Amino acid sequence: MTQASPPVRRLRSIIVLIGAFLLGATLMAGIGALLINILQQSLIRWTSISAFWINAFLGMLILVAIAVDALIMNRVRDLWARTSVTATEADAKHAVTGE
Repeated sequence: MTQASPPVRRLRSIIVLIGAFLLGATLMAGIGALLINILQQSLIRWTSISAFWINAFLGMLILVAIAVDALIMNRVRDLWARTSVTATEADAKHAVTGE
């Protein structure tokens, strides 16, 4: 079996990373929705807490989740930028001419 060229290997790895990200994002969204539903159902049982404070708590929970996600994505983006490999002249020539 022949080895794939460097640009093809990079493209394959990018496709795998995108697929993993989408699967992870979907799973995390489902887990987040389940967590919010469980918290909402458990907070409703406490009759001493008004509906305003239940909604305020859930809203704060969503804001914290968005802030944590933004922090994580910034760190991943920085890590990606530091470790990204620039194409060498040979790779660029191979991509253009196929040699």
